[in-house]
Formats: sequence, C-alpha cells, structure tokens
Amino acid sequence: MEISIPDQAVFLGVRFKLLAVEYLLRTRLSTNSSLKLSLDFESLELNAHTPLASFADAISALLQQQLRSQIIDPRKRNLLALIGPMQGGYLGS
Repeated sequence: MEISIPDQAVFLGVRFKLLAVEYLLRTRLSTNSSLKLSLDFESLELNAHTPLASFADAISALLQQQLRSQIIDPRKRNLLALIGPMQGGYLGS
C-alpha cells in the first residue's frame, strides 16, 4: 500500500490480521485498505512526540484488553485455522 506522508508529519500504523478489524475495531475493511483513526482513539492520546515504543505498548495493551472481552465466532476461528498457514495466521485465543 502506498501512502503520502506530508513533511513534518508522523505516521504510526498497525497491521491487523483477518478477524482483528471486525472484532477489535468493530468495522470491516477491504484487503490492503486503511482506516484513519483519531489521535485520541480509545483515549490513547497520541501525538508527534509519542515514542514508538510507547505507542506499541499502549496499542498492544488496549487491543489485548479488547480481545479478552470478545466472543469470537468459532466457525470463523476454525476457518482461519484452516487458511492461516497459507496466508499468515489467525486471531489468537
């Protein structure tokens, strides 16, 4: 995916696997698409001076917390378990 980043801008991104967008962001996206989230997405309060490690720790903790509260359709989990080795994995337990 190609994007343009203006001068003086900071770009932080998260790459999700198949079911993650549906279960964690509660939306659907087509393959190789993007979704611009607000700077205060889920109260993360990110800015241009946020260190990458801090961003990674914060988004990881948030997504893990959300994942623990989800009930994932077992049919989708089974489907991803079958195709995961071919296309790079599935949403964890």
